[in-house]
Amino acid sequence: MSVSTPSNSTHVPPRVPGAPLVGNARSFLNNALSFLREQYRTFGPVFRMKLFTKEYWVLAGVEANQFLARADGTLLSSRNLYPLGEQLGSGKHFLIAQDGQWHATLRRMLSPGYSRRVYEQQIPRAVDITRRLVREWQPGSRITVMHEMQRIITAQLGEIVLGYPPPPEFFEDIRCYLNTALRTSTIPMAPPFLKWWPRYLLAKRRVRRLGARLLAAERARVARGEPPSSRLVKDLLAFRDEAGNPLPDHALQMSIIGVYFAGLDTVAGTMTCALYAAHKFPGVLERVMDDVNALFTRPLEAIDRMTLKKLQALYGFVLEVLRMFPIAPITPRVAAESFEFAGYTIPKGADVMVANALPHVLEEYFPNPDVFDIDRYTPERAEHRQSGAFAPFTLGAHTCLGAGIAESQLMMTTATILHTATLALESPDATVRMKFSPLPGPGFDFKMRVVDVR
Repeated sequence: MSVSTPSNSTHVPPRVPGAPLVGNARSFLNNALSFLREQYRTFGPVFRMKLFTKEYWVLAGVEANQFLARADGTLLSSRNLYPLGEQLGSGKHFLIAQDGQWHATLRRMLSPGYSRRVYEQQIPRAVDITRRLVREWQPGSRITVMHEMQRIITAQLGEIVLGYPPPPEFFEDIRCYLNTALRTSTIPMAPPFLKWWPRYLLAKRRVRRLGARLLAAERARVARGEPPSSRLVKDLLAFRDEAGNPLPDHALQMSIIGVYFAGLDTVAGTMTCALYAAHKFPGVLERVMDDVNALFTRPLEAIDRMTLKKLQALYGFVLEVLRMFPIAPITPRVAAESFEFAGYTIPKGADVMVANALPHVLEEYFPNPDVFDIDRYTPERAEHRQSGAFAPFTLGAHTCLGAGIAESQLMMTTATILHTATLALESPDATVRMKFSPLPGPGFDFKMRVVDVR
């Protein structure tokens, strides 16, 4: 697959036929991976598609992932995410919307606070948070799984990464603020006037006031000679740019509130799919439960990444959920310069979409890709180790900052829920469909029955 500087070629990739007004939005938003696989098989590694009024140049396949790993932040710019940062408080300080040296500087500041080690040092606390919330479920009741996973994941990240659990009275505001901002920015899925929707504006005001309140509390702690509540807050308050300037208050508030956003749709959505998969696919729950029961014979404070990776069924199960139900199947970018990929010239300024999770469902890399198989990740098979084949957290300079936390959090939270509660699908033919809402996920339709809570 060739990637080179641009030639004088005027050769343009094929465009996927679509409907008037909406283009390919309906098929893409209903099942992005299935749609992308069909177009890849039909048109090859480069094609164009329309989502409503916007055209995207799609780069697909393992070679596209390898290119993303090399060119992210240079030929492929993330400045198209700047409007999302502006809606959330500060475009200039919104990490995933930056490129180059400024991006590297912000990432160095934030990385220690979001490191896997931060979570692993607090595993007993994470287990306690999960058990406390699961034990609120009533045997015989039905739970909306995505909602419950959002409560658990946000509580864990709030207490462990930030030092403050999300106040319950702000939970719906946090969700409304993030979801509306996502829907009306990066890949618009809702009319722009929703940015002036009274419910959204109220949620924005309330969440920003919460950020100001938490920042004031941290400054008061420091003034009393107490340490900040977490490593992340310590690094935020200590940051100085090259000119010696601290982060402005609005950026500090956004970075604090951003902890509540971090897993709200991503990790919570993956957890929802994990509970579905554990109860849907024959033989999986029994094998995972053997590892879960073994895990909880250990002292919680002794559990770390290596402990979890040695639990082959649990580890393979979580990776297989990430493969089959990716929450970030595409990486939106803008072409910073014209370049050639696979014989096509991608023009400067083009909206580019790298289909990073497409190889997850290609049989060349994952045989029988539509079969849920937790043994793909054993040392003997290691299908995910093929270069560019497995990218649930995207690739390149903007690889998810919390990928390490997410992996450990998914394994520990899955294990804790299964060890604490007995759940069941509402019916054997229950299914989860991944659709954009606003990120690809199972949405709020999927429910499970609570059989027992221990």
